[in-house]
Amino acid sequence: MVNDACSLLTDYNDRLNKELEDRTHTFKMFHNYRLGQKLELKSAEEKLEEYKSKLAKVTSVRKELKSHIQNLPDLTLLPDVTGGLAPLPSAGDLFAIDG
Repeated sequence: MVNDACSLLTDYNDRLNKELEDRTHTFKMFHNYRLGQKLELKSAEEKLEEYKSKLAKVTSVRKELKSHIQNLPDLTLLPDVTGGLAPLPSAGDLFAIDG
């Protein structure tokens, strides 16, 4: 009977040790996972800030471009400057060899 109790206690202690090892292993895995997630979060936050900065630049350039386009003169209101001019000569006329 004492031997049976001793055997049960040994078995119980072995299972407790195994569970403790499993929990320690699980804790290490979880700890490493958390560290990896923190690094990923930091990287994602840095990218977000970079993209926000780029978006601000693009928005600024877009406003400048829109302002510039709005300040261009309306070409339809300008006088016709090509109405009385002769057409330009063709490339063949320019480089013809007259012997």
